[in-house]
Amino acid sequence: KDEFHNKIDACDLQCTEYAYHKLKCSGIEVEWKRNNNRHGGLWPEAVAAKYKIVNTPVAGGVMCIPLSVIPRTGHIAYVEKVNPDQSIEISEANWGWKNDLGRYWERILPPSQWRDRYRAVFIDFKI
Repeated sequence: KDEFHNKIDACDLQCTEYAYHKLKCSGIEVEWKRNNNRHGGLWPEAVAAKYKIVNTPVAGGVMCIPLSVIPRTGHIAYVEKVNPDQSIEISEANWGWKNDLGRYWERILPPSQWRDRYRAVFIDFKI
């Protein structure tokens, strides 16, 4: 079983499912106009009409790594906290290599990673 209690041989927990769940638990219902291809790198274009896309981290929002950095899917993580030094504490799923797929993670990313390496954008849902 995985950490969210799926059956053996079930699909791995995806980053998009995790981010969607975290937002829903905080009272934010993300509306999608399509039923597939909800990759993490596509969230900014999917929600731009309703929410603000920003270049600085926002606690309670999400960090999106674009398709240009992680081809085909991108990535998305929930921003738990923004620290005074602009490092961010994130929670996420499905980050890592083959043996780590479907798993839950927590990391702290300095600006050199989220801004320079990942070229992340953020979605502010509190607007």
